[in-house]
Amino acid sequence: MGRFLHDLFSLFPPVDGMLPTDWLSTFTNRVVGSRTRGRRRRIGLAATEALESRVLLAAPNPVDLTTLDGSDGFQLAGIADGDQIGYSVSNAGDVNGDGFDDLLVGAHGLDTAGGVDAGGAYIVFGAADGFPAVLSAADLDGTNGFAFHSAEADDNGGYKSNTAGDINGDGFDDIIIGAKFVGDDDRGAAYVILGHSGNFPALITPADLDGSNGFTMFGVEPNDQAGFPVAPAGDVNGDGLDDFLVGADYAEEVVRGSVYVVFGQNTPYSATLDLAALDGTNGFAVLAAEEGDGIGRSMTTAGDVNNDGFDDLIIGAWFAEQPGGDTTGESYVIFGKASGFSATFSVTDLDGSNGFTVVGIDTRDRSGRTVSNAGDINADGYDDVIISALYADPGGETYVIFGHAGGFPALIEAATLDGVVGFMFTGEGGSFGRSVSGAGDVNGDGFDDLLVGAPYTSDDGAVYIMFGHAGAYPAEVTASSLDGNNGFRLTGASPNDPNVGRAARIAGDVNGDGFEDIITSTVNADHIGGTDQGKAYVYFGGNFTGGVETQVGDGAGNTLKANQGADAVD
Repeated sequence: MGRFLHDLFSLFPPVDGMLPTDWLSTFTNRVVGSRTRGRRRRIGLAATEALESRVLLAAPNPVDLTTLDGSDGFQLAGIADGDQIGYSVSNAGDVNGDGFDDLLVGAHGLDTAGGVDAGGAYIVFGAADGFPAVLSAADLDGTNGFAFHSAEADDNGGYKSNTAGDINGDGFDDIIIGAKFVGDDDRGAAYVILGHSGNFPALITPADLDGSNGFTMFGVEPNDQAGFPVAPAGDVNGDGLDDFLVGADYAEEVVRGSVYVVFGQNTPYSATLDLAALDGTNGFAVLAAEEGDGIGRSMTTAGDVNNDGFDDLIIGAWFAEQPGGDTTGESYVIFGKASGFSATFSVTDLDGSNGFTVVGIDTRDRSGRTVSNAGDINADGYDDVIISALYADPGGETYVIFGHAGGFPALIEAATLDGVVGFMFTGEGGSFGRSVSGAGDVNGDGFDDLLVGAPYTSDDGAVYIMFGHAGAYPAEVTASSLDGNNGFRLTGASPNDPNVGRAARIAGDVNGDGFEDIITSTVNADHIGGTDQGKAYVYFGGNFTGGVETQVGDGAGNTLKANQGADAVD
């Protein structure tokens, strides 16, 4: 792309006083490349037309979520008082196979036929034909999305929910919904709903899951609270099927916690899957180092950090202690491989060749409270990870660790991040880092971006989007430095509910415009005279900065012109 731009500006020199970066190319069809389940995308050229010079744009900053009107995003509103829709939010993948990414929004306070606070979740199908400014969850009818209701009172279904990837290899993405208080003994449960083409029932319950359309997993022991959380694992064992994670952060009686890694399979599922039966061939359990670590509160796929062709895992243990440091916190990256898994794996066995540990900095920082893959934020071809320490002084911190080829040390100290190994992204108050996520390519410049939620920042919370770029990073990037050119901030939901950013994730490409979208929520939002129904906010990505590498035009035959030099478009 660099050589292309050099020749482009040789052919169309900028006017006096205008830098090449001041140009905005306008094309018809978006420049988009191949996209695999929300992972890395390469830029490819669709249809193009001649350029016109314009001043470089910046992203709106901040973005007021209350002004979303359907064209730039929309709101999903809860139905009844106390539903608290949005406690968990996620990209659902493409559940119905229509080519648009779908959304998954938990509502753990939902009252169902099973009882008060049974909880549930809503799946909203993506579409190209527009969204209203406010979509009520009551309007989901099976054609535009559907509801899941947990079975019994106080199950808290939807407390956590997530995409599972395509775990049965049928070409449709599947979803997983946790209900941590299922059972009189709080074993907890997780429910997988398998994707398929066409419409869905307007309502699905656990009783409907028979193996052909989904299945149930229960916690292994009393008080495990399995299903808190649930997450995709990518393809850890390289068999071509996506795997998934079920956390049980109260497992092992003394809150050690466990994470169950369940391998995908292309053979039929039964109505129930026994987590205790994982033996290394069908999955395995990750065990904490010590009592009280609470491993499994946060976990997900790390992408392929060491570029060996296998997806890796990242798991947080926010109560882990260091010598002289109470609840400093730790996070663990576990490398995928083709075979040789045992029924259990202890994080104490990480030695750099099979993964590594990232330790926090100060006492009670609770590093590892949330963890995520970060995409390839520095564009070096390796997936990166992000770890939060939301209690770090003065305003919360997150740590980005760069992926690379070859070995890793067994231990990485967050305090040593220097811009080469990784960097700190630091907050300006509130609970900066309450949610973290790779954001995909929100602004369409070809680089993966970063998302950090910060509820209780000012009066109404915030979500920060930092744009990725190639090359070096400083040792520290501050949230206050985002100015629209290097990132922006979402805010403005409600001065009475500072929960924006408590849950925030990449939403995938919901409206099919080629840009990744963002979803966040505020669980105590009121709607049409009600109380605490909650709302989720979807903000559409776009070519905010008018980068030359992202082109928009019409459907006609378009032409891209350059001179006789080496013109490269990847």
